[in-house]
Amino acid sequence: MPDHTSTKQDATRSLNRSHGSFELAFAPVILALLGLWLDRTIGTVPVFTLLFALVGVLGAFTKVYYSYKHSMAALQEQGAWVGHASSAQFRSETKARADRLSRPLEAADEPARRTAPTPSDEALARRSAS
Repeated sequence: MPDHTSTKQDATRSLNRSHGSFELAFAPVILALLGLWLDRTIGTVPVFTLLFALVGVLGAFTKVYYSYKHSMAALQEQGAWVGHASSAQFRSETKARADRLSRPLEAADEPARRTAPTPSDEALARRSAS
């Protein structure tokens, strides 16, 4: 028996995600039509049409921007973007390797000393060999 709850939730989620495109398209058009009606009623040049269309575009973009920021803040709170446990280790190994490579070389008559390879160096060498 199909799970109607999950399909209904998926449909609701996709409708909620697509509302931004409707706002971006319809807000300027509806406000421009309102401005056109106001221009014809008052007898002015299309000042209100352009003004209301611009307000509609700015309002729609502002609403989409702040709803995006709100949803990203909610995801950040939920911990949806938590990295892998190895990412901190990878960053520290990469920083150590960069520090080691950026150190100035000793005097030319003294041979350069190589430090022991890190586990990630060995893993990279194995990957490149295969």
